[in-house]
Amino acid sequence: MALAKIYGSFLYRVGKRTRPTVSGCFEFYGSLNQDGYGRIPVNKKLVFVHRELWRQIKGEIPAGMCVCHHCDNPCCVNLQHMFLGTHQDNMADRKRKKRYSVKYGDDNPVSKLKESDIPVIRERIKNGHECYQIGREYGVTGEAILAIKYGRMWKHVC
Repeated sequence: MALAKIYGSFLYRVGKRTRPTVSGCFEFYGSLNQDGYGRIPVNKKLVFVHRELWRQIKGEIPAGMCVCHHCDNPCCVNLQHMFLGTHQDNMADRKRKKRYSVKYGDDNPVSKLKESDIPVIRERIKNGHECYQIGREYGVTGEAILAIKYGRMWKHVC
């Protein structure tokens, strides 16, 4: 609570909404966004708790920099678990720790094609249909159909 006296009401409000974990994280259990990051109003604006905490204690965050978590716990507000890095640094850290999953086929929410479309498309390619025409019918580019033809996309579908 000594920090709250030094840094004011923001830390007091954050401190009231945190709890320590065995791993050393201080988990914020107030308002969380869909990705698990804490948010709190500051000057009538909703801000990320970990970023505002960094700003108030360690200073301004340079443009283009992220406040990243060593602990990979988005609701953690322990400054010892945080570091400044670019988005690229953050993605490299994620990859190094194998914390990501690439979504293929029907698991990819932005895919215009479905796994059930691929055998039909391959059959049409075998029967001599033009890739650009197939693509137009499915709402994708001819290049996407060519990638299916040459096994660069949808290779997991037999």
